[in-house]
Amino acid sequence: MMDNKSEKQNESESREKKVVSSATPAEESASEPSSRRSPLLAPGSLRFMIVFVVSVITVFIIYDRVKEGPQMAMYMSFLARQVGALLRLTGKSTVIIPAKAIIHYNGFSMQIIPDCGAIPSMSIFTAALLAFPARIRYKVWGLLLGLPLLYVVNVCRLVCLGFIGANFSRPTFHFAHIYVWQTIFIVFVVTLWFFWINYVTAEDKSIVSLLRVLWRGHRFAFALRFVCFGAIFLALFVVTLRAYAWFVVHVAGFCLEVVGGYDIRSATVGSLPPQAGVAGPTVIEDLLRLTMNIRYGDTDKAMPAAQLAYTLPPFLALMAATAGIKLRDRVTSAGLGLIVLVSWHIIMFCTFFVAAVSFGFTGDSPLVRAVGFVNPMLPFLLWFIMAGIRQVPNWGFSRNAKDAEGKT
Repeated sequence: MMDNKSEKQNESESREKKVVSSATPAEESASEPSSRRSPLLAPGSLRFMIVFVVSVITVFIIYDRVKEGPQMAMYMSFLARQVGALLRLTGKSTVIIPAKAIIHYNGFSMQIIPDCGAIPSMSIFTAALLAFPARIRYKVWGLLLGLPLLYVVNVCRLVCLGFIGANFSRPTFHFAHIYVWQTIFIVFVVTLWFFWINYVTAEDKSIVSLLRVLWRGHRFAFALRFVCFGAIFLALFVVTLRAYAWFVVHVAGFCLEVVGGYDIRSATVGSLPPQAGVAGPTVIEDLLRLTMNIRYGDTDKAMPAAQLAYTLPPFLALMAATAGIKLRDRVTSAGLGLIVLVSWHIIMFCTFFVAAVSFGFTGDSPLVRAVGFVNPMLPFLLWFIMAGIRQVPNWGFSRNAKDAEGKT
């Protein structure tokens, strides 16, 4: 009897060991690094996306309502005064017209419009802060410190553009305006957001901890990698833009004819006529004049192909610059993101066409402005879903996100 009892006891102990051993890999897989799991499964990622999108929509509604109001006019006038004052320090002739936010600098004139006020970049930063699980006071402090920094960067951007416009060709000015500073703003917003996250997730919230976060070099390394990859992908996109624009306009024309029932006569890629007296680098000039044209009945509808560059190069640069991802996962995530962005470009062109033809919307209609407002935000949101969430401290794949929220 004793032998039977001992055998049964040994069998029960062996079963318990098997249960423990079989549960251990599951527990390890639940706590394994996020680089081995799909970021879409991370706790809080869906909540982040929902809050982010709602915040962006809210900011756009407010922005669209005050865009033509006296508050925005005061903001543009204030911005023009500061930019003009800094340009005047160069010793060149500078005339400021605050009422119209116009600056005449060394023979070059530029007008600061609401879209040049860094509102989209500020809204991305604001939405990212609001969507991250942290206490309200840290979000408030993040906004109070981050938004003025973005404003300062935008002032530097406008001063730099004024200097480029006065000393270089107009195509060079437009290229720097549309492409170069768009990339710089994205990397600055992402880097600033990561600095804030590193601070709020740290257990030590002292000034010394803040300085330690600012001193860490890995975020600067990320920014440097992003700039380098951004230049590479932008150059590749410039070379292939005509072929890509041809693909987008033909697929959009097919969708409009088959799905929408529109009588599409032709879908082509053309160029705007060069402006008289404007000379510049041939590649840049050709890029800025490139258009996607669809002939509907006796009417031609065109869309600048340069708008396509707002999303693809920044997204690919963000994916390439993100560390800690296996090559297979990086390629897969980048491929999925490219499918989404290409589909977005086709939908965007079809939206502009239907809005103009069927509803008589102009380029300044709310629908068109909403699409233009969302367009530069897509690279950040897609990158965060595909890879950026892996870089967030304490946003793990067990319950670390809730733990981080409780600590902060």
